[in-house]
Amino acid sequence: MRLFLDVGLCLFASTAALAQPAEEYLHLSPLAPKVGPDCTGGARYDDGTFESGYKFNSFAVSTGSYVMAFDLPAGTGAVTSVCVCWVRSSSITDPTTSIAYAVKVWAADGPGGRPGTLLGEGIGNAQNVGLSPGFYRTELNVPVTGNRVWIGPEWHPGAASFFYLCSDQNGPILQPAYRSEDTSAPSQNLQTVFPDYRTLGIRAEFRQAPPPEDPDPPAGAWLVSSQLPGYQFKVRINGSAAGTQVADCVPETLCVAGSIPTRTELFLRIIGPRPNGFLWAQVVRFSTSHLEVWVQRLSNGQINYYDLPAVPQDSAELPGLVDKEAFQP
Repeated sequence: MRLFLDVGLCLFASTAALAQPAEEYLHLSPLAPKVGPDCTGGARYDDGTFESGYKFNSFAVSTGSYVMAFDLPAGTGAVTSVCVCWVRSSSITDPTTSIAYAVKVWAADGPGGRPGTLLGEGIGNAQNVGLSPGFYRTELNVPVTGNRVWIGPEWHPGAASFFYLCSDQNGPILQPAYRSEDTSAPSQNLQTVFPDYRTLGIRAEFRQAPPPEDPDPPAGAWLVSSQLPGYQFKVRINGSAAGTQVADCVPETLCVAGSIPTRTELFLRIIGPRPNGFLWAQVVRFSTSHLEVWVQRLSNGQINYYDLPAVPQDSAELPGLVDKEAFQP
């Protein structure tokens, strides 16, 4: 079964006016508008309003980036889109209203879990950036693994000296963030530059990784029984040993042995059709070993795979399984 989960995120920060160069900080009205409807979903840490903005001293920095940590939902396979919040300063009369930037995704494999390996990037281009915060979406497809990644924009301050990355300075969450004044992995803790920082104006959406494909049946002969016509079976025990058929078995059942050829460790049955309209596959175990089962329907070649993990040897229960939608009649 394949499950997909989309998620998104956004942030913006502030600090005392004398704590950093004036070129790097923009104070916004506390009545700054909330996040727009096109970037409301996904993973987000901000509270929906932004009180300040960050950039770089354009005379000293040719390329710079800001990134924030994104804690990945279990099973996340890729970053699929990122929304970045931008705002322009009203004190500069330059007519330019667009900014080009890269949206970069970094692995959390740097020192202390900081940004390390660049996993991928997308091209962003925010058009008609106004004097109030607004979000701009970038589509991308960057595979990710683990529990955390770092995401944020990289741009050329000299070409956009009056654009600021939105920041939330009064939200309930303090989300780790870093910046860099070159093209290397960001390593300057944002809180040391802007003490009032809480979150950045960034949101991200994720796609869940597809489940791993079922393994192919192992080599060797299939197990067949006149009690279950039209089907054949293979069993692997503890990842290597092949299950063997026990001749003396109960009706409508295939009995499978392990290391002792005459001792049944597994019952395999095909039952039905049942009330839900399907034939059910039933696996009953008498072993604590790791058991893998392949069932093939001969009429159409369909193969179902079942993985029963090992259980403690002193376990009072030996859980089997019932696949209630195994085969169509």
